[in-house]
Amino acid sequence: LKEKNIGVIDKNISSLNLNITRANNNSERRIEELKRNPKFKEAFAFRELMLKHSAKFTGKWIGPLAMEVQVEDTEILQCVETFIGANDIQAFLFENDSDRKRAIRMNQINKKHRVNLITMQNHGHSMLTSEKAKSLGFDGVIGDCVVFHPMLEKNYKAQLSYPYYKGNERNACIPRRFDDNFLLANK
Repeated sequence: LKEKNIGVIDKNISSLNLNITRANNNSERRIEELKRNPKFKEAFAFRELMLKHSAKFTGKWIGPLAMEVQVEDTEILQCVETFIGANDIQAFLFENDSDRKRAIRMNQINKKHRVNLITMQNHGHSMLTSEKAKSLGFDGVIGDCVVFHPMLEKNYKAQLSYPYYKGNERNACIPRRFDDNFLLANK
């Protein structure tokens, strides 16, 4: 019985390792695609500068932000790009404002890459949970369909609680229970 359990555990570990390898390969493939995109050329050049001087920073930083977003559904991706913004998808997010200022100085001394540098902020509270959105007639909230780096998740917490519908199945109408009274009560 013990040997049988060990065999099952070994198979489960192998399966988990395979899933981790696939996820890493997908992530690496996505990053390579971004690097080949001319739109991200300066962002990745700035990233190399940041990595070279990473010991000078006291807090965490991430960027370009597009590297830190995983979305399968193209409709949801359009929503995410809307609330992050076209320019900020290439930006860098800093945990500490002092690190952002240090990065600005480094950039001015070096090549002066044109990238936005943002300090992480807590932008409000989550308006809806997935369960609440479903009870109102939606399919869930944006955060159900997106994998964000924890810093991005904190920075865009309110936007990740936006409700959504999958596809065009319901004639694109807002559920009746999602009315002004609900919005005023939950602002």
